[in-house]
Amino acid sequence: MVNSVTLVGRIATDVTLRYTPNGKPVAQFRLAVDRPGKDRENRTADFIPIVTWGAAAEAAARYLQKGRLAAVRGRIQVREYETNGQRRWATEVVGIVTFLPDGRKNGNGNGQAAEAEPAASDEALETAALEAAVEPEDEDVPF
Repeated sequence: MVNSVTLVGRIATDVTLRYTPNGKPVAQFRLAVDRPGKDRENRTADFIPIVTWGAAAEAAARYLQKGRLAAVRGRIQVREYETNGQRRWATEVVGIVTFLPDGRKNGNGNGQAAEAEPAASDEALETAALEAAVEPEDEDVPF
């Protein structure tokens, strides 16, 4: 059996970085992925929830920008939780993010460089993500 997914899209939301009670970083965001239609006017996008852990989560929080093109490699995970006495399920992709060159410097499409912080190299971010690609323990999940 294989549970593997690769998605390419644009970062649709700001990254939320949290820490588990054990101090492990976890980041969440949504990735907008095109869903092809019969013609250009009928195309839509799916907004896929992404979760990443460890150093990859911290790198995502620091360097991901809304609108930036990215690829996510990981696995699909379904979590069950309870809210107000009702059982609910959440489907998300747990993985690592690889940034893709898209000609944008600051995510807004105008080609001007962001002033806040220099971008990390794709290789440095992927190295951090690979080093951090570990399975979280159930008690580490903060949500």
